[in-house]
Amino acid sequence: MAKYFPELTSYLDSMKFEKSCADFESQVSFSDPIYEILQKRIDELEKNNKQLLSENKALKKRLSERFINQEDRIHSIIEIAKKEQSNLYEDVINLIKNQEQFDLD
Repeated sequence: MAKYFPELTSYLDSMKFEKSCADFESQVSFSDPIYEILQKRIDELEKNNKQLLSENKALKKRLSERFINQEDRIHSIIEIAKKEQSNLYEDVINLIKNQEQFDLD
């Protein structure tokens, strides 16, 4: 029929392509348990991703609001200094306990 109507050739080719796609779709089975497991895993990962993005946004907001005034900045500096002091103290104690390493015997 396309021989007699050349303008129908493109439609015929399109129909052949659609038929081959439909045949392929009918061969693919989506009831496969592996597919369901993977789909559940994808859903879990997407849920976790949304949760992490939400937490990240909240943390960014807290960080941007953290040093609004001088009192907050001073308080943070004091916290950092206390942690540094604690770490230095622990280092000194560890060096005293491990002084055998430095003996020249």
